[in-house]
Amino acid sequence: MRAEYYALLDRLSEEVKQRYPKKLQMFSPLQPSNMDMVDAVDQLSKVAATYEMNEERLIAQWRLFRQTCGRQSDISLSATYLKVPREHEALRAAYQILLTLPVTSASVERSFSKLSHIKSKLRTTMSQERLEALMLCAVEKYLLKALSTEGLVAQFAAGADRRLDLG
Repeated sequence: MRAEYYALLDRLSEEVKQRYPKKLQMFSPLQPSNMDMVDAVDQLSKVAATYEMNEERLIAQWRLFRQTCGRQSDISLSATYLKVPREHEALRAAYQILLTLPVTSASVERSFSKLSHIKSKLRTTMSQERLEALMLCAVEKYLLKALSTEGLVAQFAAGADRRLDLG
């Protein structure tokens, strides 16, 4: 029974390693609980090289922030990003990259699934602009639900006169 249990744990840990991108490992020094890592500077150097950032500036700003942030281990990444001073542009850019990276490929797979519904064989002559607009509507559905229909109708009515003179 133990052998099967450990084999299952090994398989699950390998699946987790494969599922999450290796890019996220180099961002680990940005997590407040990991700011005292031994190889933190090396990891930040990888971030700077990958995203074409000024390495010295990023590391210097990270060291200053590490001294002032208090190393709170229970704070989220987004809350940590909000604590970064505006003057630390390189560090803020690193946090923005980290916060926008997808953790899994599920959102990408969902988007391609929506694409197959939108661009069917019957709609092969669709322009790129229309396809992008429909994809945005399908993927970001919560944005559409938040819009006020009264406001949209009023904005459309306030636009240019669309009546044609057929007379």
